[in-house]
Amino acid sequence: MIKKILLLSIVVAMVVLCPGAVCASSYDCAPAPAAEEEEPETDTPDYLCILFSGSKQGGCYRMKVSLPTDGSVRLKYSEDKTHWHEVPTDMMKIEGNNVWVRATDKNASLYGCQIKIYSAATITGNIMSLLDSTCQQTSVPAGAFVNLFNPSVKNSKIIDVSGLLLPGTQLGDSCYKGMFEGCSSIQRAPELPATQLAKSCYENMFQGCTSLTIVPKLPATELVEGCYKGMFEGCSKLSALSVGLTSWRDIDATTDWLKGVAETGNFFSDGDLEGINLPEGWVVNLDYFTFTALEENTTVFLYGVKEHSDIRVLCSYDRIIWRNYDNAYLEYLSNVGDKLYWRATDKNQSLKGLNFGVYEGKAEVSGNIMSLLDASCQQTEVPAGAFHSLFANCAWLTKAPELPFKELGDSCYAYMFDNCRSLTEAPELPATELSRACYMGMFQHCRALTEAPVLAAKDLAPACYQGMFESCTALKNAPELPAQTLADSCYYNMFQNCTALTETPVLTATQLADGCYQSMFHGCKNLSKVYITATDLTADRAMGWLSGVSDKGLFYCPETFLDDTFDSSGMWGKPLNNGWKFNAYKDSIQLNAQGYATYSTPLAQRIVKGARVASCQVNGVAVTVEPLETNLLPAGVGVLLVGKPNAKVEFETLAFTGANEEPTIEITSDLTPATTADAPFEALPATGYIYLLRNDKFEAWFDADGTKKGSEKYCGQGMAYLVLDKPVNATSLNIVKPEMTLRTADATISECGYTTLCVAFNAAVPEGATVYALCRIDANGLHFSKVNALVAKEGYIVEGAAGQTFTFSETYDDVADKNLLQGVAEEAFVSSLGFWGYTQENNLYDYPWILAKDGTFKRYTGSIIPAGKAYLDGKLLQNVVQNANAMRVILSEDETTGLTELTPSAAPTAEYYTLEGQRLRRPAGLCIERGKKVLIVK
Repeated sequence: MIKKILLLSIVVAMVVLCPGAVCASSYDCAPAPAAEEEEPETDTPDYLCILFSGSKQGGCYRMKVSLPTDGSVRLKYSEDKTHWHEVPTDMMKIEGNNVWVRATDKNASLYGCQIKIYSAATITGNIMSLLDSTCQQTSVPAGAFVNLFNPSVKNSKIIDVSGLLLPGTQLGDSCYKGMFEGCSSIQRAPELPATQLAKSCYENMFQGCTSLTIVPKLPATELVEGCYKGMFEGCSKLSALSVGLTSWRDIDATTDWLKGVAETGNFFSDGDLEGINLPEGWVVNLDYFTFTALEENTTVFLYGVKEHSDIRVLCSYDRIIWRNYDNAYLEYLSNVGDKLYWRATDKNQSLKGLNFGVYEGKAEVSGNIMSLLDASCQQTEVPAGAFHSLFANCAWLTKAPELPFKELGDSCYAYMFDNCRSLTEAPELPATELSRACYMGMFQHCRALTEAPVLAAKDLAPACYQGMFESCTALKNAPELPAQTLADSCYYNMFQNCTALTETPVLTATQLADGCYQSMFHGCKNLSKVYITATDLTADRAMGWLSGVSDKGLFYCPETFLDDTFDSSGMWGKPLNNGWKFNAYKDSIQLNAQGYATYSTPLAQRIVKGARVASCQVNGVAVTVEPLETNLLPAGVGVLLVGKPNAKVEFETLAFTGANEEPTIEITSDLTPATTADAPFEALPATGYIYLLRNDKFEAWFDADGTKKGSEKYCGQGMAYLVLDKPVNATSLNIVKPEMTLRTADATISECGYTTLCVAFNAAVPEGATVYALCRIDANGLHFSKVNALVAKEGYIVEGAAGQTFTFSETYDDVADKNLLQGVAEEAFVSSLGFWGYTQENNLYDYPWILAKDGTFKRYTGSIIPAGKAYLDGKLLQNVVQNANAMRVILSEDETTGLTELTPSAAPTAEYYTLEGQRLRRPAGLCIERGKKVLIVK
C-alpha cells in the first residue's frame, strides 16, 4: 500500500509539472538531463538542425536516434546551441521547436545510425556536423550517411530538406545511399554540389519520395558505376531534372533512376546525351526563352504584366523552380553568364502590351521565344499581335532572338525591335506566307543595323513590310524582294530615310497595287540606282517613292516603260532630272564579225536564241573560252557570248516572265561586268589595265607607259571587259577555243648556219634549235643573246645546220625579252614599216637591215619583206662608228641584263681562235673572239 501511495504521488506530481502529458505513457515529456557542456551562441558552426512544425504530441516533439551498439558513433543534441547532451538510446522528447545535433568530436562514419522523426519537420544545417563538430571536414567517407533518415514507419514526417547542406566535395562509395529513402513527405531535395562522384554514392537516395517535385541541378559532368542507380525511383510527382552531364556512357550508372516518376517531364543537360536512360514521355532540353547577363549585377524586368491580367508569365534561374512574375520586382543576374528563363504559366494568346527591359547592365537573349506563349514550347503559329513592341526601345539589345516560325498572325512582329539602337544583327525570317502588317515597323529606327534578313515571301499581304526598316541609317544593302504578287501598301515607307542605301533591290513585280511603293525610298539621299520591272507607275502606287534621293543616278527599267507619268522630282515615275540617266534592260544584242560579244546584265536573263554563253579565263597571252551547256545568265556576271558571225542574240528577262528561280549555274569568268550605262573608261573603278574585245582578240586599252587610250570613250550598258593587275607583253590577248589547235611556224637554216624568224604568236624553242635576240649594238657589231622563247611579232636569229628545218609551236605563256630586232609575221611593204628609202648619204640608215647570205646584216633596198622574217631598223646604227655597209653578228650564250647606250667608239684590236682553241692569223667563218662566238665573212 505504501508503494502504491508513493507511486500515485509521483504521478500526481508529474501531472502538475507536465499538465499536457498523458499519464503512464511513453509520450510523456521528461526534463532534459543536466547539460554536460555549454557553448556560446555566437560564431558557432552550422550544426544539423531539425525544425518541428507539426502539432505536439503530449506537450513535446518526438524523435529517436538509433546508434550502432559498438559505440562507434557519438552524437550530442541541444535545444539552444548552448547546452549540449549526449544523444540517448531511447526516445527523445523535444519541448521546443528546434533541436541541433552534432558529433561529440569526430565520427568516422554514421553507418548504422538512423534518425527517426515523428512530427512534421524541416531539416537544415550542415550534414557534415554529424562527422565533425567543427564542420570543417569536406570528405564524405564511404557509407557515411547510408539510410540516415530512412523511416521505420510507413509515412515519414520530414517535409523539407532543401536547406540541408551536403557540402562534401570528395565522396566515398555509397556515402548517401538510401539517405531519404521512403521519406514520402519531402517536396524539395537539397543541393548536391559534388562534381566528382563515387560508386553508388547517390544510390536510392530519394527512392519512394512520392511528394518530391523539385531537385536542384546535379552538376557532375561524368558518371561512375551505380552513382544514380534508383536515385529517384518511385518519385511519382517528379517532372523536371537538370544535370551537368556533357556526354553519356552506359556504365550502369542510372539503372531505374527515373523509374516510376511522372509520365511526362523535362530533362535538361549541358550536352547532347543521345541514348541516355530517360522515361519515354520526357522531353530533352526544352528551349525556354533566356536572358544571359553580359555584365555583373544586371537587372531584368518585364513591364506590363500587372496591367494585363490575362497574360501570366513565370521566370526561373534554373528551369526547375519557377515563380510567377507580376511586374512588381526586378530580376537580378549577379554574375556574367547567369541566366534567367521565361515561359508562360500555361498558354498566352499574345504578349501585346508587354515590354522587356534591362534596368542596369547588359544582357543577350536566346532560346525559343514561343515559350512565352506556350509552356511546352510546342507552338509554332505566331498569333496576331503576339510580340508587338516586345523589345521596343531596348537600347541594350545587340542581337535579336531567333524567329524561325512560318505561320504568322496579323501584326505579330509589328514594332518588335523599334528603336533598338544597338541592334546589329537581325533574325532570320523564313515565313513565305505573310499576314496583314506582320512586319510593320519591325526594325524601325535600328540605327546600328547594317544587314537585313532575307525576305523570301513571293505573295504579300497589305502593309506587311510597311516601315520595316524606316530610319535604319546604317543599312547599306536592301534585301532582295522577290515577290511577284503585291498588296496594298506592302512596301509603304519600307526604307524611308535609310541614308546609307545606294541602290534599290530589283523590284521584280510587274503588277502593282495601291500605295505599294509609296514613300518606299523617301529620304534615301545617297540612292543612285533604281531597278524596276514594272512598265507603268502612277501616283496612287508610288507617290513620293523616290523623293529626296541622290541628285544623279541610273534608272533601270523595261524598254516598254511608260514615261507619261514622268515627274523630275521623283514624286512618282522615272526620276529623269538632269543628273539621272534612263536605261532599259536589253532584249537583244549583235555578235561581231567573228561571232563574239561580251555581255552583262543587272537582272537574270535567259538566252532565247543566237548564242551560247562561254567560260572565259585569262591564260598567259590567251583568253581560253569554252561554250557551256546553259542558256541562263546570272545577274551581275560578265560573260562572253559565242555564236555565228553577226548573229542577233535575243534575251528574255526572268523577272518579266514570272520565273521564280534565279540561275544557279556557276560561270567561270575573268570578265568584269559593266551594267552601268555610258560610263567613261577613265571613271571605271578598275585599278588595273583594261582589255576590250575587238574582233577575235582582247586588245589593250592603254599605252606602253600605262596611259589609258582607245577610241571608245564610254563603257556602255551590257559590256564586259578584262582587268589585269599588270599588262601582258603582247598587245592583245587571243581568244582560244578548245577545238583550236596550237599554231606552228617552220624555220629553215640557210647556208650560213642561220636564219631570221618572226611569228605572229608566242612560241617555244624546239629541241635542237638555238635562238638569239638582239640585245646590244656597238662598233664591233650586233650582239645577240640566247633566249628560251619567242615573243609574238618580234625578230630572232635561229642557229642550226644548213638546210635544217625547225618547227616552232605556239605557247600561251606570257613571254618577255629585251630585243632590238623587229619582224613581220605577214608579208609587209617596207614603206608600211615607216622607212622612206631615200638614197642620199644622210639617209643611209633610213632602211631596214636584214640578214644576208654571208651572215651579216646589210641595208635592204627591196620593197617587200617576206612573211616570218626579222629586220633591224637602220636608225639604230646612226651613232655607230663603222662603215655601215654590213654589220657582223656576235653571238653570246649569256643572257643580257640590259641594253647598253649606243655611243661612238673605236674598233678594238681583237684576237680570234677556232672553235677548237687554235689562234687564227686571218679569221673567217665561225670564230671565238674574247670568249664569244662570232661569224667572220670575207
